[in-house]
Amino acid sequence: MNMLAFKITQAGNLPHQTQAKTLDEMTRELPQGFYTTFSTLSNGTKVMGLHAHLQRLYAPAVEQGLVPSVDESTLRSRLADIVKLNLPKESRVRLILTKNDGTIYAGVQPFEPPPKSIYENGVKVISAELARQSPRVKDTGFISSSVDQRKQVGGDVFEVLLVKNGKILEGMTSNFYAIKGRTLITAQSGILLGVTRRAVLRLARGEGMSI
Repeated sequence: MNMLAFKITQAGNLPHQTQAKTLDEMTRELPQGFYTTFSTLSNGTKVMGLHAHLQRLYAPAVEQGLVPSVDESTLRSRLADIVKLNLPKESRVRLILTKNDGTIYAGVQPFEPPPKSIYENGVKVISAELARQSPRVKDTGFISSSVDQRKQVGGDVFEVLLVKNGKILEGMTSNFYAIKGRTLITAQSGILLGVTRRAVLRLARGEGMSI
């Protein structure tokens, strides 16, 4: 999939030269920082929980005294311009706010939904004894430290489940849930409390399930 990268500034979206072919490769090329990843909906006009995604950048930046290269309102406008480049396809976007100077970068690819067979037949996963150092913060250091595990995804392996002390925490790039009867089971600590996870728990409760 073609990937484009930009440096987000007050003056506009400046093309960022990169040899990276994936969002992870682009991330490893940049200085360490905070990141978030999401896909667009409704022909590039919506993102589920966009404010929560952007706060993954701005909240820790404020705590460390960093001044982001643009404010949230400006970033939303810049993102709207970027995702138009992939229309009529939806976009998969990664934002990174670097810790050294607060610069925000964006990587964008056309979003390719998983094939129907995945939902019908399930997937093969493997486990790895690995956990985020700071689960509540999406730090790009985790992408670098987990590069060996990420290389195992491909072929017949769809995902790597992160395990600590024999307990499944989450997927490398996904949430993990188990359903037993009318109960949905998921880790309460040691994981990223993500936007999708919040939506799934809300839907489960709406169906009368216990968590």
